[in-house]
Amino acid sequence: GSGYPPGARPQICPTCRGIGKVTIPPFASTCMTCRGSGRVVKELCRACKGHGTVRGTKEIDVNIPA
Repeated sequence: GSGYPPGARPQICPTCRGIGKVTIPPFASTCMTCRGSGRVVKELCRACKGHGTVRGTKEIDVNIPA
């Protein structure tokens, strides 16, 4: 998932001001706050804590033709 709860609204990143890059002349690098997206959401998903994935196990059946 996105790492955000349903209905969360992204805001302009305060670090890069929505550009997605941070410039310290003569260098420019990807903004670490928004990871280059230019947007941030202050609320994180409680289940994944903002990572977008959760650990778990799931049993599935797979048919393999002989």
